[in-house]
Amino acid sequence: MRRAHLWAGGVGVLLLVCAGLFLLKAPAAPAGEDTSAPSVEWINRLVREKWSEDPDNPIRPSPEATDGEFIRRLFLDVLGRIPTAEEARDYITSKDPNKKINLVNRILFEEPYASEYASYWATVWSDMLIGRNPARDVSKASLEKWLRDAFASNRSWKEIVYDLITATGGSTPESLKDGIPFNGAVNFLMAHVGDRATKNVPATSFTTRYFLGVQVQCTQCHDHPFNDRTQADFWGINAFFQRMERVDVTDVDDTGRRIFRYAILRDRPLYGGEPLFVLYERRNGLMIAAVPRFLDGREIRESREGLNLRKELAEWITSADNPYFAPAIVNRMWGHFLGRGIVHPVDDLGDHNPPSNPELLYQLAQNFKENGYDLKELIRWIVLSEPYGLSSKTTPSNERDDVYFSRYLLKQMSPDQFFNSLMTASEAYKTGAVTPERAYRLKQELKRQFTAVFGNDENTEADTFAGTIPQALLMMNGRLIQQATSLDKGSYLRRLIDSHRRKYGRSAPARIIDELYLSALSRFPTRKERALALRLVATYARRGEEDKAYQDIFWALLNSNEFALIH
Repeated sequence: MRRAHLWAGGVGVLLLVCAGLFLLKAPAAPAGEDTSAPSVEWINRLVREKWSEDPDNPIRPSPEATDGEFIRRLFLDVLGRIPTAEEARDYITSKDPNKKINLVNRILFEEPYASEYASYWATVWSDMLIGRNPARDVSKASLEKWLRDAFASNRSWKEIVYDLITATGGSTPESLKDGIPFNGAVNFLMAHVGDRATKNVPATSFTTRYFLGVQVQCTQCHDHPFNDRTQADFWGINAFFQRMERVDVTDVDDTGRRIFRYAILRDRPLYGGEPLFVLYERRNGLMIAAVPRFLDGREIRESREGLNLRKELAEWITSADNPYFAPAIVNRMWGHFLGRGIVHPVDDLGDHNPPSNPELLYQLAQNFKENGYDLKELIRWIVLSEPYGLSSKTTPSNERDDVYFSRYLLKQMSPDQFFNSLMTASEAYKTGAVTPERAYRLKQELKRQFTAVFGNDENTEADTFAGTIPQALLMMNGRLIQQATSLDKGSYLRRLIDSHRRKYGRSAPARIIDELYLSALSRFPTRKERALALRLVATYARRGEEDKAYQDIFWALLNSNEFALIH
């Protein structure tokens, strides 16, 4: 086996090193906090009120996260990757009392981080809206490009959602050759449009789930048994999509076979006074006609001049009066950063599932609306808040708290975060080991493996690593880990070892070990970890295999829980 030398001489030391990686560091001194932002103050006050709600058994929050923990979770949550060793070192060693505020502002608003932010969130939302591996006739690249441009210019969430719901045009730039306007946003609904028989059912479910935080898919065939959602709710929303259709544009090759070029998303025209309805079947076999109906009960019964049903739906969804729109995205973003929504699950808002902190959800939604549905500002409030800055270590009074955010809840990396972090830790782009084109292919390969090995029994895509044996083997023996820990000429390890030997001489081993910890875990090793690692290096050096010791240490770091978890 490739790692057979891992178990030869010094194995006990290496196991101790690995064991140390599963323990998270003790908290450091508090960093600067943006106490001037009203929304941050509101968050902190409302969260603290919940901690002290029971005066006989108040919840004592966890201590503040270390600098290394904070920068690592921030980069993963905002940019989709861990910080580089240099970025981590600069932040950890900085004495600036405002370094936390400055770092948050920098990665949200300054280059090159602003571009990374746009690319990462375009991937996050395209994966949610159309899946990691959509059908071939849906252009994920075109949707990602549209989303990336929207996030790069910091378009409001209201504008983004409105345009996704109302989009028309060609699905790829190929449409421009035929004079059809290209619009990457059409690929969202294009992925979920059906024929007249299937009545665009998926489009209904995805629209309400992601933009309203409401799950109506269960009521397609019957009223919900546990809440007040009914079939009329589902088919009332579905009726807004009744005129939407896709038209595939194809060519014929030399063999007479049709070749797909692009698709057009459009709406069939409406005529004045034309009745509007879709038919659905009740469980007793009775056919019911459903007119376009908002979740607040208002209906559109007849067409009129200039009526566009999708625009009517988009205007209602993004309305400031809509009780679901702002809370849905606020709750989803809170769940992304804190590991759990104020309402859990994040896409199941309603009276049947009350929020753990109603005042917090309401105030965040109000501030979000008043600030023009600005996603970056919402992110800024959340990551500068007290709960986001807490350690994941528990206290005796909060070890059972999963709903009041008195500690940071451990999260597992997504496939994108894992891939991007491996590329960052091994400096794959900097060393030239991976080109952007090859990185894209490798990431897609990982996503396919991830979906196959990590999927669940409901045939939906998994989002995180769950720690099963097949998953562990995929990570430990996969091509990405082998490449990241390579000692070949030009690799990260080769360059690091050679440069530090030239620069530091006999003190190189300690410096190399520090760099490996910073690269993989965004922190310096503890005194005990450094001592154990140096003993391992000395053991290997006596056999003339010192470089393999660094390789094994880096391999252990990349396969540790501390690397795979966001903590």
